Amino acid sequence: WLMDDRYLKNFASEISQCPCTLNQALVDKGRFMPDFDCDMDRNPKCLYNKGAIHCVKTGSPSLEGSEQQCCYDKNRYLMLSYDQQWGSRPRRSHNLGYLPWNEANKVPTLSQWFHDMSPFYFCCLWQEEQAVGCETYRFERRPSQDCVAYQPPYVATVFGDPHIITFDELEYTFNGKGEYVLVHVNSSKAKFDVQGRFEQLPNNFYGPVNATQLTSVAARDNTSAVIEVRLRPTIAQWRYRLDVFADKRRVYFDRPSLRVQHFPGVTIYQPSYILNQSQIVIMFQSGAGVEVVENKGYMAARVYLPWTFIGQTSGLFGVWNFNAADDLTDSNNMSYPVTWGPGFTNKQPLNSFQSVYQFANSWRLEDKEVYSVGSSLFIHEYTRTASYYADPSFVPDMNSVLTNMYTTNTQNQNYDPRAADAQKAKDLCGDSFQCQYDYFLSLNRDLAFYTLIYQGNFLQIRSQVKQRVITCGILETPRFGRKSNFFFTPGTKVTFECNQDFVLVGDQRRTCTAQGQWDVPVYGYTECLRMVEYDIRNILKTAAIILLILLPLLIALCCILNVLVRKWRGDGSAASWRYLNSLDKPRRPSVSKAESTPLRSAATLVDADSGLGVSNPPRRTQATNLMATAPPVRPKEDPDHALDGVYYTNEPLPGKPNVDFEDKIWDFDDDDVFKSKSNSSLSSPLSGRDKETPTESRPSQYAPIIKPANPPAPILRTPSPPELPKTLPPSPSQIPKDFPPVRSLTFANPPPPPTVPPPQSPTRRLPPPLIPTPTRNPSQSSTASSAKTPSPVSSNASASVNGVRVNKNSISTAI
Repeated sequence: WLMDDRYLKNFASEISQCPCTLNQALVDKGRFMPDFDCDMDRNPKCLYNKGAIHCVKTGSPSLEGSEQQCCYDKNRYLMLSYDQQWGSRPRRSHNLGYLPWNEANKVPTLSQWFHDMSPFYFCCLWQEEQAVGCETYRFERRPSQDCVAYQPPYVATVFGDPHIITFDELEYTFNGKGEYVLVHVNSSKAKFDVQGRFEQLPNNFYGPVNATQLTSVAARDNTSAVIEVRLRPTIAQWRYRLDVFADKRRVYFDRPSLRVQHFPGVTIYQPSYILNQSQIVIMFQSGAGVEVVENKGYMAARVYLPWTFIGQTSGLFGVWNFNAADDLTDSNNMSYPVTWGPGFTNKQPLNSFQSVYQFANSWRLEDKEVYSVGSSLFIHEYTRTASYYADPSFVPDMNSVLTNMYTTNTQNQNYDPRAADAQKAKDLCGDSFQCQYDYFLSLNRDLAFYTLIYQGNFLQIRSQVKQRVITCGILETPRFGRKSNFFFTPGTKVTFECNQDFVLVGDQRRTCTAQGQWDVPVYGYTECLRMVEYDIRNILKTAAIILLILLPLLIALCCILNVLVRKWRGDGSAASWRYLNSLDKPRRPSVSKAESTPLRSAATLVDADSGLGVSNPPRRTQATNLMATAPPVRPKEDPDHALDGVYYTNEPLPGKPNVDFEDKIWDFDDDDVFKSKSNSSLSSPLSGRDKETPTESRPSQYAPIIKPANPPAPILRTPSPPELPKTLPPSPSQIPKDFPPVRSLTFANPPPPPTVPPPQSPTRRLPPPLIPTPTRNPSQSSTASSAKTPSPVSSNASASVNGVRVNKNSISTAI
């Protein structure tokens, strides 16, 4: 059963929440009715809920056909299954079933016995309370719901001659004659109507009485059956006091099997202590309820609405929005002002007659249906209609009664015959305005007395509904343990104990605070463990503490070993170098100005093949020179590794000295040389650095460039007109592929064009290294520079030196 029930749909979220106290459960007539298996008026034994004094259950099934059960102990508080196996238990199937009774879980009585009652026998009733099956049934499959989210209904009533108290507690008296709308709800979510019929009172000693009383009530919710409760004539009340009609069919509740009857969308029941059918409770599926009570031929009606109807009601019971000022709103949505004055109760309006009469007559039912009012729900026998009971010419005698009640001289009773009646009304009713009014108007002690009784009952119900109950919710009883009490109100102190051979773990006492929450446990939640489990838990805790202490040490040791291994691998492999992170990059040692090499040198390097001097050759570091001597072998061309190769950066190499590179001033372009005629004799250095030159084309070593102390003055010459070269420059196919793309170089005295050798073979040929110049002292720099002046060549020369095209029009000075 446990496995099958887990695959069924969860129904707990669709049923109503249980009230916290028994008083709240008894006044919630729209949602809860007595559970006849545990009824304090009929069956106080409570076989399935031992220790409870009364249980209630939902009168109408939910949309899934489920039912809620709420049981209360001798302290009138809710019993929970988390505390004991006899607590409240929700049920998957309602005892009345769910129409049309042809689906699973919706068959009357049989579905509930199969899904809820028989499992309780096998899991709990025939086992121990702390058995595994019973705890699974109590805590998982049928757990009780606490009352933290419970909201009591609001109630309005009509009684006596007739006196009306709205949902917002506005009290007024209306003596109309006919059929009127008490509550009208017409919204997209709900449709609900309650109507009342008022008829004239019988004559008294002074003649006709211009007052009315409630004689019939009809109600309907959405698409439910229409239920009418009618007052029987006095001569026909020897067996039944009220007649009940369901869809125009008379029903009776005089036998035990007929005390609860279910119709489409509505449930009707008679309390077990009533035998003459004088109290009927109507429960609709929306949670709304109507209670009709009769005594000595005088009827009263109460309407219970849940909070889902807030702001949607209209009619004689007013607009329920917690504001009594707009309760006198007619069917045309026009509100009449409400004023109060002395001589009345605090809630009785002073302008009772005119404003109330106009307001109430707008809610009178006609023979035809009116959109804002609706149509009559009553059964009209003998071809009668709603207009038969209505009398527009009827004028209640309200103003004269109020004037005589409060202006009669009660001291001179011999001169005023009504003075004695006023004194009797005051002695009978006390301070109740409604009771005094009914007695002074009708001279009927029974009417005045039951008006007082109905008013007192309503005030008691309203006080219980408005009573705020603060609860801390569920506090589970530990398995293999027990609690000192089952209270959950603020100030409650609960003490836990464990069975024999069990050890209590956690807090031994918990307290319910004034904020409606259990205090936070200091030592953890309470549990009862076996000795073996307790020892194992202690061992695991000790191991966890040791592990938490050793784990940081192990992590630190691993980090140290990792750093040492990385350092050893980096120092031992000279051939492998990596890119270093900028944060981990070591600082370069500072280089003095004396040791640094000037970037713009006056020395001239001579090409071995052409004998031409090159000014300002590209700067090379020691690491670059070392790597140039032994050029790396490129891997075989592979499409998957097309980008593999050797890349040169300015980062230091492992195990090699660090060389600081100073910033170099950018050279002039060729355009700048031609634009400046005055500086035409100046040398034009390389325009831009050759950053894309491969390693194979770079020389392995350069001599240090020495700057002369007294450089010669530049020779200004007028550039000759350009002439065509005698020999054409080589075609691109004749230039070796391994030569780098170098920009044009300029010379002061262009040398004669060398003969370009033809391409010999597709094999790779390295360029010849430049001849290094020996290092000289700064004192000898001027002499050496003057002795190394290159010889002039023809101005019309044009050649290509190591892939460098020499322009005959370029003028440069090689220093």
